[in-house]
Amino acid sequence: MTNELKETLLARKRSLVGCWTMFGSPLVAEAMAWCDYDLIVIDAEHTPLSAMGGLHSLQAVAGTPCPPLVRLADDNPTMIKQFMDVGATSLMVPMINSADQARALVRSTRYAPEGNRGVAVMHRASRFGANVSYSADANKNVLLVAQIETPAAVDALDDILAVDGIDAVFVGPGDLSAAMGRMGQGASEDIMKIMEDCAKRAHTAGKPIGALALNIDMAKRLLDMGFDFVPISNDIAMLTRAARATLEEIRGK
Repeated sequence: MTNELKETLLARKRSLVGCWTMFGSPLVAEAMAWCDYDLIVIDAEHTPLSAMGGLHSLQAVAGTPCPPLVRLADDNPTMIKQFMDVGATSLMVPMINSADQARALVRSTRYAPEGNRGVAVMHRASRFGANVSYSADANKNVLLVAQIETPAAVDALDDILAVDGIDAVFVGPGDLSAAMGRMGQGASEDIMKIMEDCAKRAHTAGKPIGALALNIDMAKRLLDMGFDFVPISNDIAMLTRAARATLEEIRGK
């Protein structure tokens, strides 16, 4: 078994455009995964999604061409273990602010001797024991993305990028702008300049970098800056935007 998303992302032959699912619905996740995006982010940070809910969404998208990236709520080792045991091989973890925190995160996703992930044989990730090589291959198949969302993380970016096992980084403009006292200004010129600098530093380190695009214009600009993966919008926003537009058209506004 190999991690298709990891291979594609690390090859850096093209930029990937992704979508985001926040409903926590396997049916919606599956529908979004058939929309020809390059990846789908299953969000367990800003949703009430549990490991069981994550399992259902992973099952739903498994039959589609769109590989999943699970965004966890934090770097809690227990949560990491649970999501990995239900089959998440690509993880994105928010609020990584230092190299020490990044190193601890890596250890949580690896079996010994490289890390301290708890060992079980009978889980979905191992195909319930049918994949006898799972334990031997699991460490190398993990895709681990550290989110850069604070000024401290930006300052420590080079050190975070140097951590073995951190495969990529992801800039969150919403949290970054809020942490800088500029709530709601994630697409401002100041934030975009910081994001562009982060992209240059990541590429100097030879690692991919992604970012959330807050709108289509921002997505195009991030891609022009050289960002390697850019998820845009989410299923709830797309639904409510279309619903409002339909109502406005009917009412003639």
